[in-house]
Amino acid sequence: MGTPDARKFYDPTWIRDSFQRNADKILDTPQKKHNAKIAVGVIGGGLGLFVSYKLYRCIREHYTADVQTLKGIDTPVKVKLISKKAVTADTRRLRFALPTPHHTVGVPPGNFLAVTADINGKTETRFYTPIDGEHDDRGHMDLLVKIYPPTPEFPGGGAMSQYLEHLKIGDEISISGPAGLIMYMGNGIFDIKANPKSSPISKTVRRIGMVAGGSGVSAMIPILHKMLNEKSETPKCSLLSTNKTEKDIILGDELTKMASKHRHRLRVWYTVDQPICKDWKYGVGMVGAELLRDWMPKPEGSVLILLCGPKAMVDACKADLRSLHYTEDMIFAF
Repeated sequence: MGTPDARKFYDPTWIRDSFQRNADKILDTPQKKHNAKIAVGVIGGGLGLFVSYKLYRCIREHYTADVQTLKGIDTPVKVKLISKKAVTADTRRLRFALPTPHHTVGVPPGNFLAVTADINGKTETRFYTPIDGEHDDRGHMDLLVKIYPPTPEFPGGGAMSQYLEHLKIGDEISISGPAGLIMYMGNGIFDIKANPKSSPISKTVRRIGMVAGGSGVSAMIPILHKMLNEKSETPKCSLLSTNKTEKDIILGDELTKMASKHRHRLRVWYTVDQPICKDWKYGVGMVGAELLRDWMPKPEGSVLILLCGPKAMVDACKADLRSLHYTEDMIFAF
């Protein structure tokens, strides 16, 4: 007697017929046989429904599960521009469609992606952090782009920013990634690398400080979204956003709403070089040691200060933080 094909065990018709054949051997009255046929029919139908439901679940999960768009820094992917919005006079929020509505871009909080383009016969690459909304990260990605206009010193302006500024709806760009030296894993845990080839070291923090200069706030947004969606009460975060004027503040409304909604976990403060409004209620002047001391978590215990912005600002903040007794392992600059 051969071994039955394993696939038969998933066929409700085979199961029903098998039960009926064997039932004739052990049921010795017409009534018992009639009752057994009814029972077998019910069991076979139930198994058929169960198998069909399991198959439906597998198919549905396959086609609706999140799929990451990016496959590596050396694997470019084309995405299409579907909308463009002015955030400030010189900053744009560009939205690109991903391959399907179920795709996510696949950039962990703290990481970034590369945009590559051929501009004036030269291959240019710049790095950006996607800033999708708190619950809005499937089917598209948003990039925050600072536009650098032409100047006497740089007649072409910022090569990549000018290229992105002049994209038309329907145009495609090439992206790759993710990449980066820091990744927020959740529940206060950061994986941090000393260099791209080194293994990450996990650091658990209870208090986070963020200093963002201009569009540098884009690096902070994904971390804040993930952190504030967690059920844990820690880590707590203080963010300083520094800009030229209040009209240059990027995503200020979004940050203020986040701070209002999560008062027990997030504080936000803005400082500008030259306020325009007379009733400006936040800070004036550059970020210095005094402001860092007042707004950053104290340099003790499990603390991490994140810096992102112009190099001059980042270097000055590092020096001020060291003077306030923050150690190197407490500071990370994007």
